[in-house]
Amino acid sequence: MFLDHIAFVLRDIGKGSSDERLLQDHLGRWRDSLLRLLTELPELAKSLRRFFTFPYEGRPIPQPLSAGLMDLEAEIRAMEERCERAQQSLRSDLSLVESKRGILEAESVSRLTKLAFVFIPLTFAAGLFSMQVQELTDSPPPLSTFIGAAAVVMAVSYGLRIAQHSVWLGNQRRKLEDRIRRDMLSPQPPSFWHSSCFLKPPPT
Repeated sequence: MFLDHIAFVLRDIGKGSSDERLLQDHLGRWRDSLLRLLTELPELAKSLRRFFTFPYEGRPIPQPLSAGLMDLEAEIRAMEERCERAQQSLRSDLSLVESKRGILEAESVSRLTKLAFVFIPLTFAAGLFSMQVQELTDSPPPLSTFIGAAAVVMAVSYGLRIAQHSVWLGNQRRKLEDRIRRDMLSPQPPSFWHSSCFLKPPPT
């Protein structure tokens, strides 16, 4: 009966661990339950053996009683293994939840970064037109001028972001770095001496 109750608890943990909300709500209780089971089950097996053997005081245990004891010990060991697997599964599910949470946080930060590429240029343009410059205070520019300037600044800012994440520019940068590294390691004069229109090769 006791082992059946433990099996019911393990089934409940296995079903609940697939639900992210239940996992977060009951994680502490499930951890404590599994840790206590893994601690108490070996002690239960030892106490059962002492209970079965103490009436005989060193004499051999009857075969039916010994077979029943071995069956109980095997069931307890199997339950220990189930508890260990449940603990590992719970740890794996928790790591998946944490990974999912990290991905969601990274996506939210990415959205905030995209918003900053719009907000910061607008703030820059507004601050530029709000300066106490004589040309701007004597004849304030129309709204279309501010919109145009803000659009230009936003385009430049977002263009720099696109260029930073461009695969083609990244490949070109790596090729240039490799070429410079080869030229630095080569005993011959660097190749850019021969391709430059302004620099001449050093005298030999």
